[in-house]
Order: sequence, then structure tokens, then C-alpha cells
Amino acid sequence: ELTKQISLWINGEILINNRRNYELSANKKIGFVPETMNYSKKIKLKDYIANFALFTTSIEKLDNRINKIIGKFTLEKNKNEKMYSLSSGEIKKAFLAQALIDKPNILILDQPEIYLDYNDQQKIYEYLTELKNKGKTILIVSNNLHEMNKYATYCTILNEGEVVFDGLLNKDISSLKDIYKKHIYKEDLHLDQTKTN
Repeated sequence: ELTKQISLWINGEILINNRRNYELSANKKIGFVPETMNYSKKIKLKDYIANFALFTTSIEKLDNRINKIIGKFTLEKNKNEKMYSLSSGEIKKAFLAQALIDKPNILILDQPEIYLDYNDQQKIYEYLTELKNKGKTILIVSNNLHEMNKYATYCTILNEGEVVFDGLLNKDISSLKDIYKKHIYKEDLHLDQTKTN
């Protein structure tokens, strides 16, 4: 029974511009930052980022491209440091830099603000807004409803695997926190009342 349920969950295909997501031509257009990543801790930051651009950038243009993206994330002083010597925030910025080095059209980011201080979080979201305004598609998984309220144009809220809100954010939606409370805490209160009766 469990196998049958799992197979139902994973059936289907993801198409990007009518191309399957696992085709190389589609993958080149996607930047991805999971919450955690495996990486060699002994590799230098610049080499780590370079590995993600070698397929699409000539060696001659690579240094310039790396310097530009490292500058965007204020990692210039860390360029020649090994990954193991970086702080959690610097590593997170390195993950974001590798996702953007290839100039993807689609960005998928899991908790991009985690481990970053407030100033860096604001810079990241401002940069993502710039990219959005240039026509990039950005999908963010986040628990930070305040930031999502400021920057997102479309939102899906999940509670225990169930979609409780799915729609465009507009002037009528003043707060995602209010939507969250309405759909989630209301149910919890109902359950609490049942227990006390």
C-alpha cells in the first residue's frame, strides 16, 4: 500500500518550455539552491563557483564572470579561501552565487535567507527583485512570510502537506501572516474547543 502511495506522489513530468527538466538544455536554464548542499570543504570559493560555469563559459570570460558574481554577494575577500574556513552565511552566499553564475532563466531557492544577517537578507531580496523585473522566474521556499509578503507576486501556503492558500498577491492581501492565521490557527482553535467540551 505504501509503495502504491509513493508511486502516486512521484508520477508525472516537469516540463520547462516544453522540455523535460532532466534534459541538459533545460537544466542549463535553471539555478538551484537547496537548503543544504554537498561540496568539497577543501576547494577554494572561486573554484567552487567556477565548476558551475565551465559548461557554458569560456576560460577567457570565466574570471570576469566569477568576479562579478562574487562582488554581488560581497565575497571578494573570501575568493581564495577554502570552503571549510567560511562562515555559514558566507557558504549560503556561495550557494546563491553558484546558482546565478550561469545566468539562469529559472531560479529555485530553498530558504535563501537562512544563515544571513538582516542586511545581507535585504540585499539578496533586492537582487532577486532586480532579476524578477528582468523577466526571470524565481521560485522560493521560505518560512519568512514577512519577506514573501514584500517580494512575492504569487504564493502557495502549505500546512502539513495540504494547500491552504494558492493565489496572486495583490492590494487586497495585506498580510500573508493573516492568511496563515485564518487558514491554520482557526483549525487549531476548533480542535482545542472540541477537547474542552
